[in-house]
Amino acid sequence: MEGLKLMRIGEAILATPLEIYDGIIGALEQLNLQRLLAPLLDTLDALAAGVNQGLEDTTGAFQRLQDALPDRVGSTTISVSVSVST
Repeated sequence: MEGLKLMRIGEAILATPLEIYDGIIGALEQLNLQRLLAPLLDTLDALAAGVNQGLEDTTGAFQRLQDALPDRVGSTTISVSVSVST
């Protein structure tokens, strides 16, 4: 008898949170998340495409720079002369 009474008390305590949860789930099920998120996802796709193109352009520029540099740099002699008079 005591266990049944405790069970009813527990059900009464959980009734309100469960109703709130069911309400939240019902509201979320009514949302069309694909429609709501489409502009954000489109913008992220465009941003990703821009970053990808920028990286490809940078890679090409570095390759052209590397191709323009000589394969080997020869030795260079520098001579400096300083005179100080007082």
